[in-house]
Amino acid sequence: MPWFQELTQWDNPQQQNHCYLLNDSRSQAWAYAKFGGNQVDKFSSSMNFSVRGRKFKKIPDRWNIELDQETQGRTWNVTGSRGDNYLVSLLNNKWTCSCSGFTFRNRCRHVEQIKAQHR
Repeated sequence: MPWFQELTQWDNPQQQNHCYLLNDSRSQAWAYAKFGGNQVDKFSSSMNFSVRGRKFKKIPDRWNIELDQETQGRTWNVTGSRGDNYLVSLLNNKWTCSCSGFTFRNRCRHVEQIKAQHR
């Protein structure tokens, strides 16, 4: 699971950006590190996360946080109709996909495809 550093330019100069451990679709967060800090706060379960109006860049994992299989849930790699690869995840009965369609609509054909295969 990748780490992302927030790069958002806030109106309030005192508001600082943090680093977040997110799923590939950036819709679920598992942990975060405060700006300039080395301590990581790990959530007991994933939290919904919104990237709307915010900017991020993927960064190397310097904290080495381990998530057990139960925390990570299940994942599938899906090839889209145009050949792009997406990651579909199921965690705590919540489906996510790394495609832009899921990001905007909270549903997509990739999730439906995996659901149909595992009924």
